[in-house]
Amino acid sequence: MNGCEAGHMFALKSTMKQRPYAFLFYTLVLTIVLFGYQLKVFEGPLSDVSNQNFNKLQNAMWMVIITLTTTGFGDLYPKSTFGRLIGLIICFWGTFMVSFFVVTVNNMLTFTPSEEKSFNLLQRLHFKEELKEYAVNVLSSSFRHRNLRLRYEDENQSMVIKALRRFRGKLLSFRQAVLRVRMFYEGESEMDILQRQIDDLHDNVKDMSAEQSDIKLGLSSAIAMIEAINSKINDESIRSSHITSALTDEIGGSSRLEQDKSSHKKEEVKQRSGQ
Repeated sequence: MNGCEAGHMFALKSTMKQRPYAFLFYTLVLTIVLFGYQLKVFEGPLSDVSNQNFNKLQNAMWMVIITLTTTGFGDLYPKSTFGRLIGLIICFWGTFMVSFFVVTVNNMLTFTPSEEKSFNLLQRLHFKEELKEYAVNVLSSSFRHRNLRLRYEDENQSMVIKALRRFRGKLLSFRQAVLRVRMFYEGESEMDILQRQIDDLHDNVKDMSAEQSDIKLGLSSAIAMIEAINSKINDESIRSSHITSALTDEIGGSSRLEQDKSSHKKEEVKQRSGQ
């Protein structure tokens, strides 16, 4: 997988990465028990000769512990050849265990990137507050030196010189505080710049989507208003057509009445003329 062979070393490294303290604890316990038992086996028969009681497992385990830590009190030590060989192996293995413990503690105390940024921010804020105090001291000492120089001029040069030295000391402290503040300022990396640009683009897209939603709402309200106006116009046109037809009917009816009246009058005139 990705050019890596998932063997025993890979599993061991993964365990050391994920659970370093558990790995260290179990390895230490196994080391003490196994090497202690081996010392008991090889040094136990020589206990009477060496005046060291290796027949007890706790004594052998105690020797393993003091040898692992390269302490060596001298109360217990191997006499046989195999016992000395085991003691030498324990020394080298103890060096490995101590170095692994140091690396584990160092990794535990190392800041993550977010913790590093938070620490730098806190340090900047702290030194900024100190910088304000140093700035006040510089201004006050400068003002005091100026007043003494104008007041005494050539009469009391010692006081003026002391005030000048005090001012220079305050100024030096102020410059050192400025350097401490600058130490905790980090320049933007390429990833930070890219992240900031992506955030700005994301904000612009949000603003554009909000503007588009507002435009859609305005268009929908305008369309609804236009449809309402069209419906009113249609209603007015229908009403006007009804009124026009009614007027037309009234006009047609009145004209027919007049025609009937005129025809009736003509018939009456004809009848009168015939008589």
